[in-house]
Amino acid sequence: MKFIDDRDIPGCPFEFVSLFTEKGILAKHNSEFQNARFHYMEKNGIWVLLNTQYEDATILLTKSSHKVNEPLSQDQMSILEREAKKLLYRASSRFFSVLAKRLFYIVLLAGTAYLGFHIIKAT
Repeated sequence: MKFIDDRDIPGCPFEFVSLFTEKGILAKHNSEFQNARFHYMEKNGIWVLLNTQYEDATILLTKSSHKVNEPLSQDQMSILEREAKKLLYRASSRFFSVLAKRLFYIVLLAGTAYLGFHIIKAT
């Protein structure tokens, strides 16, 4: 995944995202990823999602007739995006499941220690 800054894009970046997609380059404007709670991305621009397509994308900025070396079909782009979302969902589900288990055991251990301390103190 490589980034093209808006300042390096001659014209409207959203039009270039459309051009890239039309030419078979998997790309998204970073505004599609932004969340109101997270302002870590100071720059605006286009993410070229496959590193192998970055050079073609930069050439298309100046030469719209450029033929992309490894274009993806719309179906391939849809499959890649869908599979990436599935993988992210599985990874986050697994992470939060492990986190919940560990948190449960920590609370259980702390509760047992607290009760044990008060039972010993009372006797």
